[in-house]
Amino acid sequence: MRPAALLLAALLPLASAAALAEDPVTAAFEQAMAACEADPRFRVGGAAMGDCLAEATAALERDLAAEQERVGRRLCPAGRERLALAARSWEEYRAGFCGVVEETGDNTPAFVNAQSCELLVSLRRAADLRFLDTYAAACRVPDVLHWAVEAQGLDSTLRVFAGRRPLATYALGCFMCDEPDDPECAGDGVRRVDLGPVPRPLLLAVCHKGAHSRRLHLLDPLGGAQEPLLSVTGAYALEWRIEGGRLVVEHDGDAPRRLVWPGGGEAR
Repeated sequence: MRPAALLLAALLPLASAAALAEDPVTAAFEQAMAACEADPRFRVGGAAMGDCLAEATAALERDLAAEQERVGRRLCPAGRERLALAARSWEEYRAGFCGVVEETGDNTPAFVNAQSCELLVSLRRAADLRFLDTYAAACRVPDVLHWAVEAQGLDSTLRVFAGRRPLATYALGCFMCDEPDDPECAGDGVRRVDLGPVPRPLLLAVCHKGAHSRRLHLLDPLGGAQEPLLSVTGAYALEWRIEGGRLVVEHDGDAPRRLVWPGGGEAR
C-alpha cells in the first residue's frame, strides 16, 4: 500500500481523549516512515528515503486540496476567502520552516530531514482541517434571496441580493423578452433552482441573444461566484429541465448539444 494511502485514515477525531493521548499525527507519520522503509522501490537507502517521503507528501497534498474544497463548501463566501488565505500562509510557513531544516545539515541527511518535515507539517494541516470541519459553523442560507434585472439596450445586468445585502452582479450578455403574447418569450426570466449536490439555492437566468438565439446562465451568488457556473447559447432552440437533482440542457448551438451540470460534458 502506498504510504500516502495510510495518512488521512490514521488521523482519528481530535476531540477524542484517546486520540489526543496517542497523538494521531505522530502515529500517521510513523506509519508513513515504516511504509517507506518497507517499499522495495526505496530500499537502496540514502536519499531514497527522502524521495519516498516526498512522494507521500505530494499525495497528501492532493488529499488536502480536496478536503479544503469540501470544507470550504460548507462556509459562507467570507469564510472561504479566509480559509484560502490561511492555506496560502500555511504553504509559506511550511516552505520557510522546513527550509531551515534543509539549510542546516549535510547534503543527504538534510534532504531526508526536510522531506520528513514537510510530511509532518502537512499531516498537522490535515488534522487542522478535520478540526475546522468539526467546529466551524456551516453557512446559513439567507431567508430572502431576490434579484433585479436592469435592461441596457439588448443587454441586461442581473443584480442579486440577500435581504438588503448585495451578493453579486452578472452581465448576462442578452435581454429578457417582454412580449407576453409571444410564445418564444415564455421561457425567459430568472428563477431559483435547487440541485442535489449544492447545499444552497442557485439561480437560472434564460434570455434572448439577437432575434432568435437563447442563452442560459447557471449562477451561484450565495457561493460567492461572480461568473456563471454554466453558460449555454442555442442558435434557435434551448430547453432545460432538472433530472435527479442535476440540470440538463439541450440546445442547437456549439457542441456538445446536451449538457449536464454538475458533471459537465455531453449527457448520455
